[in-house]
Amino acid sequence: MKLKNEYQMFFKQDCFTHDITLPPSHLNEKSVLPIMRKVEFRLNKTFLKSAFPKYDEVDRFRFFIFPEDKDIHLQHFHILLYSPRAVER
Repeated sequence: MKLKNEYQMFFKQDCFTHDITLPPSHLNEKSVLPIMRKVEFRLNKTFLKSAFPKYDEVDRFRFFIFPEDKDIHLQHFHILLYSPRAVER
């Protein structure tokens, strides 16, 4: 199986509960990452309480961010939210 196919199968799992698409704008990868990390922190803090840093990666909320298009004027972002199975949806 090609690596691309393995990634596609991984990201099709039910644990990816939300997706966000940021249209082309003044944002770049360096500016998007800190914002999404803050949101990720707040999700974990709200739903998993203060002990979440001790949890395994699969037991925490995480964003996967993919920039698309090499042309800086057309670049946009696809963002997937990984939600732990233990959290009620």
